[in-house]
Amino acid sequence: MNNTSALTFPVSISRILSLKSRLIFKLFWIFFLILTLALILLYIFQVSSLANEKYLIRENQERLEEASKEIERLKIDLAKSHSREEFDNLAQDLGFDKIENIHYIYVPETRVVTK
Repeated sequence: MNNTSALTFPVSISRILSLKSRLIFKLFWIFFLILTLALILLYIFQVSSLANEKYLIRENQERLEEASKEIERLKIDLAKSHSREEFDNLAQDLGFDKIENIHYIYVPETRVVTK
């Protein structure tokens, strides 16, 4: 007779493998969920940032249009303030006289310079 005894493990190897594969499967899904949540948060952040930038661009364009209108209005006011009447009034205030008749000096064409 052969008296051999064998030690048996309390947990079978197939059960250990199934526990290990289940743990790996759970870790994979946890990693997948964390990655998905991170990507969703990144997407929300980018959309929010893009919306904020578009709002700032639109606000700056409106301010630019207002500034352009103000510049045009100031150009018109400047042109009005430098009108001919304003210059005439300024000339009178400074003591200039208005020219009535203009007399030109005629030089014969044959001489340019005389001694």
